[in-house]
Amino acid sequence: MAGSIVFIHGTGVRLKNYVPAFRKAEMKAKDFGIAHQWQECGWGDALGAVFEGASLPQSQELDKLDEEDHRQWAYLYDDPLSNLRPLTIPPAAGVADLGMHGEEPRAELVWAKIKKYTPSPKVKALLERAALDEFWPDAFADILQKSTVPAECYAVCGADTAEVSMELARAIVAAAVIRARRAGFVIPGRQLRARLVEQLREDWGEKVFALTDRLGDLFAKLPTRIIRENRDVWSDKIAFVIGDILLYQSKGAAIRQAIRKAVEDAKPPVYLLAHSLGGIACFDLLAMANPPKVKGLITFGSQAPLLYELGALSSLQPPQQPKAFPPWLNLYDCNDFLSYCGERLFSGMKDKEIASGRPFPHAHSWYLETDAAWEAIRDFVK
Repeated sequence: MAGSIVFIHGTGVRLKNYVPAFRKAEMKAKDFGIAHQWQECGWGDALGAVFEGASLPQSQELDKLDEEDHRQWAYLYDDPLSNLRPLTIPPAAGVADLGMHGEEPRAELVWAKIKKYTPSPKVKALLERAALDEFWPDAFADILQKSTVPAECYAVCGADTAEVSMELARAIVAAAVIRARRAGFVIPGRQLRARLVEQLREDWGEKVFALTDRLGDLFAKLPTRIIRENRDVWSDKIAFVIGDILLYQSKGAAIRQAIRKAVEDAKPPVYLLAHSLGGIACFDLLAMANPPKVKGLITFGSQAPLLYELGALSSLQPPQQPKAFPPWLNLYDCNDFLSYCGERLFSGMKDKEIASGRPFPHAHSWYLETDAAWEAIRDFVK
């Protein structure tokens, strides 16, 4: 009987990149006859690095972003419902959503779901990082129970619920920040606020993602002059990549715990499919005491063998070997300078070359675009 595959992303990946990648991998797996259920493990938004740009010299571009963001949120801090009130105006006649074949209109379904919502583990982690966790219950009640505005918005919006849900998420976060500020807490920055709003919309099923390349052109232009002239924008992207690696070295336990929780929630037998830093976290988790029960580990573009050889892993120092380690398939690409091999370091594991033909850095995120990778994954989980 087919079990589950837990998909763990690597460094620098956030919700807007992880969700389309997860869905695309799920569809690809079906094309190759892999019938396993797929379990999400997107840890980046809740546990990854946060970069506000305060450390950049003369960060004019990020200053503009902060200024605009501050102006928008200033209105919400004065009145959290300010962006929702205009949405209570009924749309033009004839555009209401009557449902499909007698089904309940979408707006009613969404509103019913949100009214019963309790914070997911990812939202809880974000609330804790923003020091808003103790203020969430009252803020949620302020907006959803003490005001009729949200209900009025969903009553007139028809099928177009996305804008209402976005502004509702912003209103709740603003209400929590207001309470935190009154209690003397520091207001969370742009990144944390944005992550909270995005994660709420994802939890509510109200965020639409486009399929995108996770790394894109991150390192496509490396000359010093170009980087210097675009440092603000470049740093805003690269900080998450570097920051996640550094953050894992000091606070990897939280990421490993997120993976453990995903394994526990998945239908057994469970396989881990992990990219880059995600593979390092999975290796550490399985090599440490009391590992979760896992049928097999699949890593791609992973630096776990390198860090083991350098003695830089949290779990194991060479020449020690992991005990009771599950079967391990490691996919690498010679064009991916962030991928490493482990057959000469670990007994019982198998390296498999995936020749994508893509240049670096694109090769690092191209594995699941190749038939060879999916054929290797299919044979491994069967």
